[in-house]
Amino acid sequence: MARIYPKLDEYFKIENTLDNPKPEQRAIKQFFDYVKKPLKSRNSRIAGHFITRTTALSSFDWNIIGDSGNTERVIVRNKDLINKLISLHCYTSFFGASLYQLDLINNDYGTQLKIIKRYDNTEFDSDDNSIHYYDLNGKYTKSEQIGDNEFLLLDKISYLDRGGLMRSIMPVEIIRFDMILENANYLRKLKGILQIVDKGTTPETQANAEYAAKNAINHNYVITDDLLEFKLNQITAASGNSFKDFIDALNNEIAIAILGQANTSELPGFGGSRAALQVLRLISSDIMYSDMIRIENLVNRVLELDYKLNYGNGLMPYKFAFIIAQEQDIEKNASALQIANQFLDLKKDEAYKMLGLTPPTNNDEIIAAKKQLIL
Repeated sequence: MARIYPKLDEYFKIENTLDNPKPEQRAIKQFFDYVKKPLKSRNSRIAGHFITRTTALSSFDWNIIGDSGNTERVIVRNKDLINKLISLHCYTSFFGASLYQLDLINNDYGTQLKIIKRYDNTEFDSDDNSIHYYDLNGKYTKSEQIGDNEFLLLDKISYLDRGGLMRSIMPVEIIRFDMILENANYLRKLKGILQIVDKGTTPETQANAEYAAKNAINHNYVITDDLLEFKLNQITAASGNSFKDFIDALNNEIAIAILGQANTSELPGFGGSRAALQVLRLISSDIMYSDMIRIENLVNRVLELDYKLNYGNGLMPYKFAFIIAQEQDIEKNASALQIANQFLDLKKDEAYKMLGLTPPTNNDEIIAAKKQLIL
């Protein structure tokens, strides 16, 4: 079977170039061509982890919160862009960075931003203050300062090395795939090796016997004479537990890198990614919230540009936030809020957020509170 991954030493040779301080010396295209393969149906488990981490965040509702009377208009104007950024967020975790080219159109809602291109990771790289570009052949072409183009949106995880999670996952995946190929070859050999014992036949008979041996697996029989003997030498079958344990260990290493825990055997028999998060609270409280904060910051950068284009310079009076009430105990929060309000001054936005609600605006129809909290 032809290799779909590079050999391990070949991978490390390419991977080591990523740490070169000169962008023109980095094998960006070749590296990302390698590490994108597991997501392209080469490893359904990695693709499944990708979907789990993506949908764990995209399944949350979100809102734009603030005192401005324009929040509904802002939501309508930016809804599609925000949902697209959320749905694509996992590429940043897997590959270390994402780069989007924004453009604007004018419509009934004002000046609207849209994504016209998501750069493939083979096309760009970034340092602290610069973005570097590469052509289709992987050749470095130019660099520009990050702040020079306000319509260029860079999403980057600073605590990951260049190449993201896949940089550390790929060596494990190469070993895993090689072990599967080796085990497949071993299982084929368990069927046995066909031996021809020649006791003095003619060259023509020897040639016919060789042809018969090659095709014995298809026909399940051979025709011989007294001077030819066919023997099937079977290899003693060893226990497959060691192979299974090793593959399970590699699969767990990959799951831990992506999800924070080897959770595949603990998923419930119902529900999807959110159900998995309910079983494994460590994932929910650590990795998911880290992704959530990163996306909130990214979207608020977009909203700041949207505010500048539509309302001019100034402090943006609203912000984007996920509604995380689905992950909270609302009844417990309500009790804590009631007790805390007897002793502490509370922010209205934070109090509403604890209950999974948003403060009403002047135009909202409201159900009047029977008893007022002192906020």
